Amino acid sequence: MSDYYPITITEARYSGTYENGPWVLVAGVPNPRENLDAFAGDIPCLDFWRRVREEGPYLEIEHPVYPSETREIVVMADSDPATLWERFEDEIRTYDEEYEERYDFPDIEDVDFEDFEREDKRDYTEEAEQSETDAEGGGLS
Repeated sequence: MSDYYPITITEARYSGTYENGPWVLVAGVPNPRENLDAFAGDIPCLDFWRRVREEGPYLEIEHPVYPSETREIVVMADSDPATLWERFEDEIRTYDEEYEERYDFPDIEDVDFEDFEREDKRDYTEEAEQSETDAEGGGLS
């Protein structure tokens, strides 16, 4: 799953007036009631939810802890917390599938591993086996 933690489901600030539902899910922001305009006064809250309606559930915001950085978050509202959670899971699953399709990751069988020469030419296999024997008490005198 994508990195959208912590995930918070809480009651909407204005009971769904701006949010389009009395329950809100915010993923990717710690303490969303303190760190997002979604829970601020009338005008910031209205602007925030207008942006969600225009841009969709994925928003780029100023990082709440590091203001010089941005962070992608997920925000959605609904009439029921259980439905909200299901929508979030479906959204993230779809996002992850699209990401995997967008980037052609090779299968492990298709990855070439280079051999390299060690400078000291020691046999690390024998050394590892001896360490295991020592750990089991067999190599102690």
